[in-house]
Amino acid sequence: MIDWSDLHVVLAVARAGNFTAAARALQVNQSTVTRRVAALQAALGARLLERRGAEQVLTPLGERLRPMLAGMEEQALALEQTAQGSDTRPVGTVRLTTIETLAARLLAPALGRLRAAAPDVNLEIDSTPRTLDLGRRETDVALRILRPRQTSVVARKIGVLGFALYAAPAYLAGRPPPRPGRSMAGHDVVADDEANFWSIDVKWLTAMTRGARIVARMQSWPARAQAVEGGAGISALPCLLGDAAPGLVRLGARGDRVERELWLLVHRELRHVARVRAVLDFIAGVAADRAADLAGRA
Repeated sequence: MIDWSDLHVVLAVARAGNFTAAARALQVNQSTVTRRVAALQAALGARLLERRGAEQVLTPLGERLRPMLAGMEEQALALEQTAQGSDTRPVGTVRLTTIETLAARLLAPALGRLRAAAPDVNLEIDSTPRTLDLGRRETDVALRILRPRQTSVVARKIGVLGFALYAAPAYLAGRPPPRPGRSMAGHDVVADDEANFWSIDVKWLTAMTRGARIVARMQSWPARAQAVEGGAGISALPCLLGDAAPGLVRLGARGDRVERELWLLVHRELRHVARVRAVLDFIAGVAADRAADLAGRA
């Protein structure tokens, strides 16, 4: 007999490209993934996955079965979501994915508020760089600075995240006064990765630091903040992070900042589940209370 849950494991491996990444996405051990794939292939009497270079890919048979497997997965998720929709009390685990700065600076200090309002809800926050898929139920709720395009996801704008230029006092000493938006000759910049050239804050940093020299590139906002505090140069940072750092000063006029929209996302079928609703209300409430800090208008 085929264990239908093993089909979900095969899909996870095909999407992730290897057993390790699939195990991480499924939140199980790698040995469990390997064992369940082997059991399914033994039950079918055929291979669904094969190694190609460093990756695991679907065999020709696996490719033919992929649409059916994906359809079965979708129906299983719909069944689970319908059952969960009957929840009336906020009890159980809710998985949230967001970026490190929002997890540490916005949500973590306010977790006591959620515990008081919904003591039986366990919130699991994933702030790793990987992008979890709401549509495939890899996470329940997401707090992001990009609006999704998935029709199965309900998106609510809960505020804006402001960015400004920051530097350390020791760095500024003995250098020409910075003139954001005009010539910044004689200054150094800690920039984002070139792959993020499309980002609003990256474009803004480029425009505000014309003439400066890029001395380092880092994708992580906390890492850039540490580099700037250490005197490496000037960078654009979220005001939620930069304004709270005692070793940083904000540069330019009060209005010299740029904003990115902050979106709270949930799968359409989960938005009325009591425990998910409690987390959504908690995040929206915290964002409203700290709107000025988030935008950099405090």
